[in-house]
This record gives sequence, C-alpha cells and structure tokens, in this order.
Amino acid sequence: MREGKFSNVYCVDKSKASLEKILNETKHVDLKSITLIESDGCNIDWKLVKGTVVIAGVGGNTVLKVVQSCPEAYRACITWVLNPFTSVEKFLKEIVQLMPNRNIEMFEAKEKGRLRLIFRILPIVRS
Repeated sequence: MREGKFSNVYCVDKSKASLEKILNETKHVDLKSITLIESDGCNIDWKLVKGTVVIAGVGGNTVLKVVQSCPEAYRACITWVLNPFTSVEKFLKEIVQLMPNRNIEMFEAKEKGRLRLIFRILPIVRS
C-alpha cells in the first residue's frame, strides 16, 4: 500500500476498532484508495472480487473459513496471499484440499521478532 502498488485496498473486519486502527496507523498513503468494510470476511460478495486477496492477522481456521466462503469458480481466478497466525499445520493440510493442483509458494517474514509464514496461491490459468 505504501509503495502505491495497489490502486484500491479494501480492509474487511468485524471490528470497527480494528478498522479505525488501520487508518490511524496508515501513513504516507492516499486514504481515498482505502475502503473500510465492517463485516465478517465470509460475507464478501465474491463475484465483485478481482486481483489479489490478502488474509492476514487471523488464525489458520479463520483463513480457511474465508477461503471456503468463496465459491470455487471465483476462488480459482484470484491470487491468494494467506498469512495464518495459528493452526498452520491444519491450514496447510486443508488448503491443499480446497485448492487442489495449485502452486503454493511459501515465504518467511519476521514480524516483531517472530517468524511468520506467508503463502501465495496463484490463480488457475485457463487456456
């Protein structure tokens, strides 16, 4: 967001306080490009979603719930960047079942001294 790589960013969270925190901590960003949506991530209108979906700051079970809420046809067209904070083993086992035959890339990042795993799943390219 800070580097201007995304023209529009939608932040979805059930907690209004969490959304306000995002705005308060966002510096050097055109706030007009950020849309806050106070909602459960499972209630997204997936047919309107394009590009990349990033799910971070929640546990692996919640990441899976949000991915499962996306119909398979839409799920196949999205780039997913997933950062489960807990239940990573369960997440890995189940994400492979939810998105079979997909390349899953894993990256490591340090955040506040802790090692975090980030998974990128590319869309299915149809010929």
